[in-house]
Amino acid sequence: MKKLKQITEEILFSGNNHGAQYTACNALFDFFIEITNISHQIENAEDEIETFLANGKAICPKNAARCVLDFARTTQFLRGIYVAILELKKRFPNEKLDILYAGSGPFATLVVPLMAVFQPSDFRVTLIDIHERSIRAVQKVFADLGFDDFVADFVQTDANTYNHNGKPHLIISETMQTAMKNEPHAALTLQLAPQLAENGIFIPQKISVEACLANQAKEFSFVGEEVEKERVYLGEIFALEAEKVNFPNHEFPPVTVEVPAVDTEKLSFMYLTTVQIFGECVLRERNSSITYPVIVNELNDLKSGDKIRFKYILGEKPHFEYEVFSNDEIL
Repeated sequence: MKKLKQITEEILFSGNNHGAQYTACNALFDFFIEITNISHQIENAEDEIETFLANGKAICPKNAARCVLDFARTTQFLRGIYVAILELKKRFPNEKLDILYAGSGPFATLVVPLMAVFQPSDFRVTLIDIHERSIRAVQKVFADLGFDDFVADFVQTDANTYNHNGKPHLIISETMQTAMKNEPHAALTLQLAPQLAENGIFIPQKISVEACLANQAKEFSFVGEEVEKERVYLGEIFALEAEKVNFPNHEFPPVTVEVPAVDTEKLSFMYLTTVQIFGECVLRERNSSITYPVIVNELNDLKSGDKIRFKYILGEKPHFEYEVFSNDEIL
C-alpha cells in the first residue's frame, strides 16, 4: 500500500517531469505484474485472447495491461480522474460517489492507484470487462491490496449492452486506438453516457479528430534540429462529447471538408486526434499512442478544390468512411 501510494503521488504530482512519470508508470506496471502474473514476458494463452464484439474489438488482457506503459496516457487519465473526483465531491457533498469503469482490463489502472489517496467513504466502483481473465485478475488486485470496500461489483459482460442500476456520478471508459479505429469507445459512450447522473462527469470529456494535409518529410524528421512542420488544416471531422451525445439511431452525421488553394503535391493526408480527459488534462498529438497522427495513403492525391466527405461508422470494425468529390462535382 505504501509503495502504491508513492507511485500514485509521483504520477499525480510530478508536474511536467516526464522522466518521473515514465519511471512511475513502469513501476506501476511491475507492481501489478507481481499481483496478477500478467505480463508481455509471461506466456499464457488466456492472456492473449481478443474478443470481437458487435461494436469493435476488445483487446486481450495482456495488451490491456501494457497500456500502463504509455506513460503520458496513464498520467493524464489518472490526473484527470483525480481532479474529476475532487470536483464531484463538491457537486455531491453528502453522497458516496458511484463510479462506473467500463473496460477495466486486468489492472483497473485508472482507479486502483487513486484508492491509495482516497478513502472507501469517498466512492465505490463497478468494474466491467468482457474477459473472464481480466475480471479474475482485477478481483485479485483488489483483494491483495485490501480495496474490497471500494467495490460495488465486478461484472463480466460487453459494456455495450450494460445498463447500470442507478445513475453513476462518474463514468470512465478508455477503449480507443488512434483515429478511433477498431475499438468500441464511441459505441460505449453512446450506450453509457445517457446513464450518467445529472451534473455527473464522463471520462474522457471529448475526443476530436481533425483532417490535415502535411509534408511527411517535415513531420517525421528526427535528424538534427526539429524541422518546422508544413501543414494545411482542413477541419474537425469527428467530435465525441458525452455531454452532447444525441445521435439518432447511434449514427454520426457526415462531415465535409474542402482542400483550399494550395500546392498539394508534397502533402499527405493525416488524421490528428486530441483527447480531452477532464479540464486541463489533455492528450494532444504525439503525446500518446492513441493520439499519434495517422497517414491515409488513399487520400494522398488530393487537389485544391476537392471536397472530402467523412462519416464515422460503428460496427464490428469502427472506422472512417470517406468519399472525394472534385471541385466540379456536386455533393
